[in-house]
Amino acid sequence: MYQYGNLSDFEFELLCRDIMERKIGCPLRCFAPGRDGGVDITETKLSGKHMVQVKHYIDSPYRTLLSSLKKELPKVKQKQPEHYYVCCAKQLTAQNISEIYQLFSDYMDDAEAVVDLMEIDSFLHKKENADILERHYKLWLESTSVLERLGNQDIAIDCDAFFYQIKKEQKLFVKTKYYEEARKILENEHMLMLLGDPGVGKTMLTKMLALAFVSEGYRIRYTTNGELSDLKRTLSADRERKELIVLDDCLGQHYFKMQETKENELLALVKYIMHNPNKLLIMNSRVTIFHEARERSCDFRYFMDDENIKIRKLEMNGLDEEEKGWIFYNHLYFSGIPEEYYQNISKDRRYRAIVRHLNYTPRLVEFVTKKKNYEQVAPDCYATFIMDCLRNPTELWKDEFTRKLGAEDRALLLTLYSLTDTSVEESVLVRAFLKRLSGLEGMDTTRNLYEEALRRLTDSMVQLMEQNGRKRIGVCNPSINDFLKNYIRENPMEQANMPAYATEYVQLERICPDRVEKFVRNGQIYQYHFSMLEEMRGKILGAICNREIRDICHTEFVQAFLKEPGSCYTDKGDKSVEILFALLQEKMDAFYHTRENLEQETLEEFLMELDLLDYEIIAREAKKTSGEWLFTKYRKSFERGLQNAVEAYARDVDQSDYYDGYDVNTAIEESTFYNGEALECDFSSVALEWEERIREDIYDEIMGIVNKFPVEIAAQIVYDPGDADISTGLIESYLEDWTKPDDYNDDLGRLVPGGNETAGGGGMLDVIFRGKR
Repeated sequence: MYQYGNLSDFEFELLCRDIMERKIGCPLRCFAPGRDGGVDITETKLSGKHMVQVKHYIDSPYRTLLSSLKKELPKVKQKQPEHYYVCCAKQLTAQNISEIYQLFSDYMDDAEAVVDLMEIDSFLHKKENADILERHYKLWLESTSVLERLGNQDIAIDCDAFFYQIKKEQKLFVKTKYYEEARKILENEHMLMLLGDPGVGKTMLTKMLALAFVSEGYRIRYTTNGELSDLKRTLSADRERKELIVLDDCLGQHYFKMQETKENELLALVKYIMHNPNKLLIMNSRVTIFHEARERSCDFRYFMDDENIKIRKLEMNGLDEEEKGWIFYNHLYFSGIPEEYYQNISKDRRYRAIVRHLNYTPRLVEFVTKKKNYEQVAPDCYATFIMDCLRNPTELWKDEFTRKLGAEDRALLLTLYSLTDTSVEESVLVRAFLKRLSGLEGMDTTRNLYEEALRRLTDSMVQLMEQNGRKRIGVCNPSINDFLKNYIRENPMEQANMPAYATEYVQLERICPDRVEKFVRNGQIYQYHFSMLEEMRGKILGAICNREIRDICHTEFVQAFLKEPGSCYTDKGDKSVEILFALLQEKMDAFYHTRENLEQETLEEFLMELDLLDYEIIAREAKKTSGEWLFTKYRKSFERGLQNAVEAYARDVDQSDYYDGYDVNTAIEESTFYNGEALECDFSSVALEWEERIREDIYDEIMGIVNKFPVEIAAQIVYDPGDADISTGLIESYLEDWTKPDDYNDDLGRLVPGGNETAGGGGMLDVIFRGKR
């Protein structure tokens, strides 16, 4: 049996309406209170042959249900329906059903007019009623068993944090017009950019879309602006596998924060997905950051506006009134808010002003329905509390932070923000937090201040999650980060003290980036922790080379890199090649003795790990830094490394990268002929022609890089155009997809398909907030 407890009473009423429509064979309507004489559903505004009474009462004893039904009898006698039905969310015995039937026998055809939970469940499990089940997302989702399968790492990769609270969150989900349109876009066009103001529900919608596609056999890959090139390589390894890639907050939380290399990687990923129909992409971003990215980056603006790339953008700032009301009601219902609080917002229909307020967002609704927040006000002040929050949304966290939190709690939140926009491993947070506390006077070190602060903040401002078996800590929602960002920006003392508080390099980079170079120059940078050695190399060695810093405090670190060169991650990607050649220049060698610390064996190991584009950088940097002597001294190592890179490039080449350079329309027109009955395109001949062109382009590209090296090295490189792994089948599939008609329809459909009309001036809002059924 499905979990009907995941439905609010309003959602259960909508379910009963859809079921009874099919059983009775006529359209039905829901009614607002006071207009129907107590009847929930009927087919006309004034009177009708068919009337349906819905009783949720899923957690109540049968006697409570019966008592409530007895109170309906006078209203039914007044309405005198020809056919009266009772639907309830309880499993009834035969005696229970008989008792209810006897109560309303004058208006019921037979006992089958009493529809209990067993009958409802049986109805929804029938194949011919699958469309009704699908309308009701939460029940449909349960029918797919997706939630139970999420723990399988082959289904959801790196999604631990993304789906951390999904079983709780899915109860709150409302299937809005944006869900319907977004799903159509992904099914037809494969790529979608969700845009909206903070808190409108972009991440929630992304999660529900992801679950829907898991039910269709897709594997989910999730990243928050992670290593996109690695992600693309992983996808390329299995072209046939159906996969949905989720890039959450892909442009940053506060401002356009995409490194130049990642911008190029995003473009490459988008092009790959465009040419591979088994891959889907969802990106989401705050709309202000999206527009900033368009202004600051010509490349980003180009590929977002390019008609050939076809990234559909969906702005989510226009929820309908009933959608907002439904979201609000679900939060109230599933938060278990006490009846006296609910009655306060129901009185005089105060919920109307709340839902219609210009500052309404699902995130603010989440805040005001959290127990730790609403318990701070008396029940008879609850509606006023919500309206105050709506009038001054930016003051929510300020009041909480400055007036209600102790010093330890504030220190923990500031430390968390200094480390991350998303989440951080608990061990890192503890280390940084304890260092910060050591600088505060009056701290009681006999207590576990971290655990106490974390316990107080959990679920109100921070949340705990697990990823790959390790506990991670993050804020409950991004609006807390927005507040902390502004708080620190307006607090020069906090910025000035960060170097003394910090234990991690990232804290310097996030809070006081202008101080980083000073700490590199004087060597203090080594007292901070880095997330990985590759980052430490990139940040420190990159600064040393860019600023030509020569100081004895760096000698050991520089020489260690020369003895075992490896990746160096900077804001512009891996700069290990540039750093290696810069350190081998005469002036750097004179101080750090870099050349004598470079050994042929370790250099060759380093060269064998590089790809072909890295060798193009090598040729450029050797000329730029007068480093051609390396080609003479280590010629065999460069030959072997370059040959390995050429072979790997030919083996792993992504042929779809070359399609954009060819005129698809002209190629198809020239290969289309009349077969006696209709026009037909010879896709195979076009594919063979493109295959040859791609091989030629790859050859020219490879030899263009090879020939940048001295002739003694270039002459030893062996490559044949036939070595490239090119599939004519993939080309044919691409051409066939190109010629398919675009059947996408922009019509959105309604919030609740069929029978959504209501009686009463309050419309759906008054139906939603009618009260417990």
